[in-house]
Amino acid sequence: MRLRVAPLALLKRLALRLLLIAAVFWGGGIALFSVLPVPFSAVMLERQVSAWLSGDFHYLAHSDWGRYG
Repeated sequence: MRLRVAPLALLKRLALRLLLIAAVFWGGGIALFSVLPVPFSAVMLERQVSAWLSGDFHYLAHSDWGRYG
């Protein structure tokens, strides 16, 4: 015999699982990049996507992480 689950309970369970998955990825990213260098910045990502959307598929966003001073 199978029990029926209310649709609202299913939605609540799904929302909680999605929230938990997002929290694990968020925390994992913070933990990972606290010991490894970040491969790109938000500005680099924005410029790369902008180049792709304008049709420039040869553009490659890069940065020289150097010492200043």
